[in-house]
Amino acid sequence: MDDVRRYAAEFLGTLLLVFFGVGSAVAARIDGGVVVVALAFGFVMLALVYTIGPLSGSHVNPAVTLGVLLSGKISPVGAVAYWITQFAGATVAGAVIWGLVRWGDVARAQAR
Repeated sequence: MDDVRRYAAEFLGTLLLVFFGVGSAVAARIDGGVVVVALAFGFVMLALVYTIGPLSGSHVNPAVTLGVLLSGKISPVGAVAYWITQFAGATVAGAVIWGLVRWGDVARAQAR
């Protein structure tokens, strides 16, 4: 049960990081800029470290999971499970952003 909570935390963490980070980059095309995008990624990561860090380590990035695997602090099976949930979370967040831009007129609403 504890493993399921860990994987769910990684899924949610990656989903939130991609949604708010990449979403801010999409919004910054019209208004904002580099500082807004950097702050969005930084603040989301800060919140994730405090909320899911004690549970899952708050990797929320396949490259971080690879580093933890190479350092021997996670098993190969655990790393693969983290990667699957991270890729799934990023895919869901990307699909939501794509849907908002495509059908929600998000980019055009900001241009007005």
